[in-house]
Amino acid sequence: MVTQHSERKINTDEKVKNDGVDRLPHERDESPDAQNVRPRKIMQQAASDLEQGLVDTDRRAQPGVEKVKPTEPKQARPDPQLEPKKAR
Repeated sequence: MVTQHSERKINTDEKVKNDGVDRLPHERDESPDAQNVRPRKIMQQAASDLEQGLVDTDRRAQPGVEKVKPTEPKQARPDPQLEPKKAR
């Protein structure tokens, strides 16, 4: 006689335990605690710059630049809490 096994119960809300092992990218993305990430400060700064009318020069004429409102040129106000990236 064949017995039916119930489906394995998996707790998808359980936090990933820190066992000292680096996680692979897909493991970090799929963990429940990776889903409530606060926006990064550099992205908040970029959004603030675009709202002020500054042009996103890194896009190199890619879609997204057309959302910039044509206004008089302004000076960027960098976030003093951000640290500049180190040169390679």
